[in-house]
Parts: sequence; structure tokens; C-alpha cells
Amino acid sequence: MSSELLSRTQKREAIGRGLSPYMNENSLQRVLNYWEDEYGDQPPFVLNKFLTEICNTDELRFFKKDILKKVLGELATLEKDVLLNPSKTPKVNDLVLSKQTYEAFVSFVQDVCSTVDFKNFSEFNDDVKIALKESKFELLTNSNINDKVFLDFIPTESYARFITTLYEVYCEYFGPPKADQVYAQLKLKVKQTYPQVDIHVLL
Repeated sequence: MSSELLSRTQKREAIGRGLSPYMNENSLQRVLNYWEDEYGDQPPFVLNKFLTEICNTDELRFFKKDILKKVLGELATLEKDVLLNPSKTPKVNDLVLSKQTYEAFVSFVQDVCSTVDFKNFSEFNDDVKIALKESKFELLTNSNINDKVFLDFIPTESYARFITTLYEVYCEYFGPPKADQVYAQLKLKVKQTYPQVDIHVLL
């Protein structure tokens, strides 16, 4: 199995399909985020080590061999599809772009939070968490919303929804005019700092 055939996103999707019969959506997203952080750039043979780490219940340990077989099957199927359809082969800079998108997201959220006065931040932080929970986000409750470890749990496809929720709470605290001004400035900063990132992924 050649890991170079597949992008990080393609591998994540294949692994997700392999794991989905064995865990709920929230657990699956946490596990996939962990895989992306710790194993995303590593070769396929580390899958067994990855599964050993995440199969931490009796039920998952019992099905570990089946899970490994299923995940490898999904990866092999996707690789075959890529070989038969060269247009699906990832571009060389796919991994770089994925990392830049993540960095742009973290930078944007942290920059928004930096405009909140220290004396107001704790309450603002709590209100954003409440709004995120109402929007069905899975959160690290013991971390602040601008902590990298907190943002690591947010899947790429939810970046825009996260930033929109943050905007709504920001409007409640500081009013739409200031929120629009801050977001416009930070949107421009993202475009200048990360020109290859699709801004629509964030906003």
C-alpha cells in the first residue's frame, strides 16, 4: 500500500469509513482528529499502533482485527480508485494546504479573542462554549476557546460554523459594527498571510 497515492484528507475519509461501524459520530471525530495530528503524515504500517491506542474498551479490543481489516480494505479501495482515475491523485501541496488552513483557523480565533478585554474574557469564553454546545459541537470543557488543544478538536468541515458562532456571541457583547470591523480586518489578514487558503472554509 503506497501512502503517497492518497492525501491526508483521503486517508482520513477512508479510515473514518472503516471505523464508523464501531463507534458513534462524536467518538469517531475525536479519533480521526487524533489520527490526523499524530499519524497523518506517517506510512500505513503505523495503523496497527494507532488502532492499539484507540481500541481502549473490551468491545473495541475484541473487534480490533476486524477493524484493521476494514480500514485497510477502505484504504485499498480508495487507492485503486485513484489509480484508475488519475485526476483524483492529490496535488503535491495538499498536506501543506491542509496545515495552512488549520493554522489560519487557529490564528483567526485567537486574534478575535485577543480583542476581548481580559476582565471580560472568562464570561465571553463561557458564553461561546454554551453557544457551541447548543450547535452540537463536541468540546474540551476544561480548555479555553482560544487554546490550541481546544481548537484541535474542531474538524475542518466545521471551521466556518465555529467562527460564525463566535461572531454571534461577539455581536452580543460588542455589537455588530465592531464585530464586522474586527472580522473584516482579520479576514484580510488571513488572505495576506495564507493566500492559498480558501477563505470560504473559514467564513
